[in-house]
Amino acid sequence: MRDFVMTIFEKFLREVAQIPSNTVTPWRNDVFPLTLWLIIAISLVSTLLFYFFFNKMYSSYNSGGSWFRTFLLNGFICGIVAFIIVYAAFPAMFKQVLTLSLWYAVLNLVYAFILFFVFSMIFKWFSPNGRKSPF
Repeated sequence: MRDFVMTIFEKFLREVAQIPSNTVTPWRNDVFPLTLWLIIAISLVSTLLFYFFFNKMYSSYNSGGSWFRTFLLNGFICGIVAFIIVYAAFPAMFKQVLTLSLWYAVLNLVYAFILFFVFSMIFKWFSPNGRKSPF
């Protein structure tokens, strides 16, 4: 599992920015696993809230616009959380990893979008009003 987590994050990050050699171990041991679990949890909770709370309570949430707003909110929350995790992991040398942390936040935003879409496809059919939702 740890190798999978490192692969999905490091492959892209090595393309856009150089991970400083003195920070590789904290990225692999602290930042990557914690961020992965948090984006899964945040995406799962936001999807469940959308389909089983808001969609059930308010009929106006059966539109594509409300799904898209929740989709964007989920992504931006996950991106901000990823940025905060990097800041907490490297407070003394944050200026060295600032560019890398911004790319990491964008990468997590994209992963959160993908997870929210996948969870939407799964939980849509179990929601009382999910069949009326566009996604």
